[in-house]
Amino acid sequence: QSLLGVDQRAYNESKTNPGARFLQRREDCEYQVNSILEDLCKDSWPHKNDQRPARCSGAALNVAVSLLEATSRGHNGRILLFSGGPPTVGPGMVVSQEKKDTIRSHADILKGKVPHYHDALKYYAELGERAAAA
Repeated sequence: QSLLGVDQRAYNESKTNPGARFLQRREDCEYQVNSILEDLCKDSWPHKNDQRPARCSGAALNVAVSLLEATSRGHNGRILLFSGGPPTVGPGMVVSQEKKDTIRSHADILKGKVPHYHDALKYYAELGERAAAA
């Protein structure tokens, strides 16, 4: 929250909610959001054929929850995540970028052969608790 400038210190220094600068009413931004979604295309950032694209969905969700905590505490909120694959970078990573490391299956989880499972499970559980408390 401090990186976004929406922590308690910023709230105390401002007469208005500092996180409000990141949010708009749905009616005010619906056209722009629809235009962005319609114009989505394949990721143009190159990656090696033997690697998965870098996806930091866990960090993105953390930012979204932080914004909800700062701006909508005690009110209903919604976070939408549009993802084209598993998180491969940062907190919440469920598989490495190397394609030689296969995505886990249920059998792998039962056998304990999942290197990122427990860290990701803990991370998303804590994130879910924060979101539910916001």
